[in-house]
Amino acid sequence: IRTSGAINTAIFYFLANSNVGTFTNNGTVRSVSSMGQMVSVGNNSHVKAIINTGIFQHTGNMQQVIGIWEGSNVDLFRNTGTIASTTRAIHLTGSVSDFQIDGGLLSSNAQAINMAGVSKIGNFTITNGGSIRGNINLANTSNIGTMIISGANTSGTATQITGNISLDGSSRISKILIDGSNMGGSGTNGTPKLDGNITLNTSNGITNGITIANGGTLDGNINAQSSSSIGGIAINNGSLAGNISLTNNARIQNGIVLDNSNMKGSISLSTASGGGNITIDSINIGSGSTMTGDISVLGNSKITDTITIDGTLAGNVKAAWGNANYNGTINQMDISGVITQKVQLDNNSKIATLNLNGGTITGGINFQGLTTNSNGDTATIDNLTLNRDAYIGGIDIGNTSGGNAKGVISNLTLNGTSSIGSIVNNRGTISELTLNNTSTITNGITNAVEGNIGTIISNTNNGVNNTITNSGTIAKLDIQNGSTSGGNGGTIVYKSD
Repeated sequence: IRTSGAINTAIFYFLANSNVGTFTNNGTVRSVSSMGQMVSVGNNSHVKAIINTGIFQHTGNMQQVIGIWEGSNVDLFRNTGTIASTTRAIHLTGSVSDFQIDGGLLSSNAQAINMAGVSKIGNFTITNGGSIRGNINLANTSNIGTMIISGANTSGTATQITGNISLDGSSRISKILIDGSNMGGSGTNGTPKLDGNITLNTSNGITNGITIANGGTLDGNINAQSSSSIGGIAINNGSLAGNISLTNNARIQNGIVLDNSNMKGSISLSTASGGGNITIDSINIGSGSTMTGDISVLGNSKITDTITIDGTLAGNVKAAWGNANYNGTINQMDISGVITQKVQLDNNSKIATLNLNGGTITGGINFQGLTTNSNGDTATIDNLTLNRDAYIGGIDIGNTSGGNAKGVISNLTLNGTSSIGSIVNNRGTISELTLNNTSTITNGITNAVEGNIGTIISNTNNGVNNTITNSGTIAKLDIQNGSTSGGNGGTIVYKSD
């Protein structure tokens, strides 16, 4: 069938309140019309199935190829052929119980799927090398159940979406799963992929989270704004080539987990431009995983539980000031892997507990942020503990470049064979510093004129030397060696001007 000119309704039109069996297209339908649609399911109608094994294609300004309208329901929508549009491909204000792209192509130069009103898709499956090329937009209270992107065809061409997924209004998706476990072929042409961004704009959410597994890939960013929420992001033997960004009052519940996976991008929580309250429960970079990018907690943003790094973070961890009195907060960090860059605290930001259990922070810990607050801001780590062979490149406290920022470490303890390259206290406070076993500060402690150290306890083993150069204040130096306190015989070399 070939059509041209104006079509006011549709080529195939199921009237309002219709009850229809199965509609199947095995042929070719093309149109250059500037109006209407090819298939229309009228209000309050019921269709058992719409199945396309052939071609629906239009190149004009038609509203959409397929319209499923308010109150109507299609039990099964299945495309193994081609649906191609220069405008919208599918528009829903009604519902589809089971939506399948099974090896077929759904293509649009704009919106591949547009959902509005109270529209709903129950199960959403793209498999067997199927492809959606174009954006998927949800608005109002529209929702999708579980969206699954999986498998490949027998030639090894992987299933994929090339386009963005956007949620507006109070729209929701229960879960997004990008899964390479059911590859139908060799996978020579890639693994299942979403090549685009996932964006949540207002009070919408992805209730049960986003999972990228078994070789699946998300090649794009995850953006959560306003009061939107995501019920966790899990990357299990998969990859994310993009950033995770939260602004305003967005939240990720159940955290972000990388398990034997790679992420090339940053994780950013930011309320710097106007208040808000952002939270992520936890971030876990597991053993065998690598994240290339920074973790930034800015403004009134919080990691409410723990950042755990058993793998590699090839970037920085930053907690910083936003505006007014808002400051980034991290409850706890547990590191047995590697941070190749720095942990940096600016202004009044805080890490309650930082544990290195054999882990490494190559670039060290810096309290170095500039601030416009003339009263001087103070970044804080309450408890910093190094165990086993943990290593920190250095600790630098207090700004030396004209700012007012200071730093405080309440308790700093080194155990086992752990070491710190150097400690330079320019304008900060270390309430208590304890060295145990064979722990060392390789290039010593420098306490500058504005530096303050409460108590230094040295309980290291015989033959272990640590040096202190003091121009500021040290309240107490407790050297627990064999001749004075029954200690282990370590030595402090003390220098003062």
